[in-house]
Amino acid sequence: MPWCPKCKCEYREGITECADCKVALVDVLPPDEENPYSEESEMKQMEQWVLEDNEEPDDESMQTGQDADMESKIRNARMKAASESVRVYQDKKSKAEDFKSSAYTLIIVGAVGIIALILLELGVFPFSLAAPGKYITYAVMGAMFLIFIIMGLSSFKSSKKYEKEAKTEDDLTDRIKIWTLENVTRESIVSKAALPAEMPDEVKYFKYFELLKNAIKSEFGDMNASYLESLCEELYGEIFEEN
Repeated sequence: MPWCPKCKCEYREGITECADCKVALVDVLPPDEENPYSEESEMKQMEQWVLEDNEEPDDESMQTGQDADMESKIRNARMKAASESVRVYQDKKSKAEDFKSSAYTLIIVGAVGIIALILLELGVFPFSLAAPGKYITYAVMGAMFLIFIIMGLSSFKSSKKYEKEAKTEDDLTDRIKIWTLENVTRESIVSKAALPAEMPDEVKYFKYFELLKNAIKSEFGDMNASYLESLCEELYGEIFEEN
């Protein structure tokens, strides 16, 4: 399926240009940044799905005879957009551990490689490279191993940065969990949603989940969307599924 590289909307086969951004569609989206999710991209995706389900929308019929049907389509589209916009969040502590592991691996490989070249030149190994091409080989391999060491040191520096950020993130996570479990209850969310009993469970979940997110954002301000989604998944289970 083609995608718009700017607003991240998905289109049907055969469409070559984004209706909103006026840019050419691509088959594969470029790698996402750490925080690719946005309310604007979600809304654009929702509108695209709604319009595709209603190929010839009529404003008058929407207002007079199809309001309920359109509302249902919008709900379903928003649910689809939200589910596809969620990115798996990797916490800062895990990132720090990954960078540290990579750092140790790169530094060890680089150091062992350079030592092996030195021992080879000293004749410790029972074989040697023929001159004069061996010095070119030494230079190329030595440069490669040196790059490994430099990359390892850079990864180690990044791991230290994420370790510091992890402490701040853990503190924020603890504060959000404590506040939410003390101030947000199943009854308060259900009451605020005011959904009819016959409403499908999927729609209820989406609405309750949005109210939980909004409650946290109103208390703690905007934050990384993937981080908030991951945290709300955990809190939702504690508030709804365990009570």
